[in-house]
Amino acid sequence: MRELFYRRWLQTRLEALLGAWPGVGLASLAFALMHLGSHGSGRPLLDVATVIVVQGTFGLFVGVMWMRYRNLTAIIVTHLIVNGWGVAVALLT
Repeated sequence: MRELFYRRWLQTRLEALLGAWPGVGLASLAFALMHLGSHGSGRPLLDVATVIVVQGTFGLFVGVMWMRYRNLTAIIVTHLIVNGWGVAVALLT
């Protein structure tokens, strides 16, 4: 559901309002900051910087995928693979 909101709804509207790249950037920043609640260490500045770099980079990647292909299924599968990779490795070792 997150990709439905951040890509299909938010990014599409930001692209229409501000242009393609600003729309991708702002949607990716919002996507990254949403992760503060689950990726916090209690050090606010470090937490913000970390989620912007890590989740923001992934947000840019899927944001460009949405901008270029408009294929929500591919983005959701990509997100599932990225999130599931660590779990799969842990289960297999």
